[in-house]
Amino acid sequence: MEFKVGNNTYGYTPPAAWSQSVNRMAGMKMGDVGNLLIGKDFATQSMIRKELARTVGMIPGVNTVNAAKFMAKNPIAKNALRAVPLIGAGIAVADVADVVAGPDSLANKAMDATAMGIGGTIGAIGGPLGVMAGASTGKAVSDFTQWVFGDKKTAEQRKMEQALAMLNRGVG
Repeated sequence: MEFKVGNNTYGYTPPAAWSQSVNRMAGMKMGDVGNLLIGKDFATQSMIRKELARTVGMIPGVNTVNAAKFMAKNPIAKNALRAVPLIGAGIAVADVADVVAGPDSLANKAMDATAMGIGGTIGAIGGPLGVMAGASTGKAVSDFTQWVFGDKKTAEQRKMEQALAMLNRGVG
């Protein structure tokens, strides 16, 4: 894949795992999506366990293999892991609803949507769960960037300031 920025042309070859994830998502039926969201999809659960075990294994004194075995055998841990896809989907849906129906400006919505698209594309390596997590992370990064470089006020605070200014001018 090549893209051009100004006079420069850049090339990029996505990792092989991306095409595997895309092919897996393209072949999904509605029941497969339902199984994924309620945590019955073995491949997704295996990926979540593996990533969590690797992350927990970075804690000094924690063995990665023992952490993985605990998450695979413990019924409480297994049920908690089954909630991860559904929670991820809920957060992604809330992010999309915020972009579509939120009170923000069109430029803000465009930036959020672009960041969600980039995050979802990068997250595609993790399958549908990765897309949801990537899109939500992209929106969070966009919101944080807007807060850091913006006026650090919410829409409600801006409305209150406008109302106060109108009262001070005597406009009612």
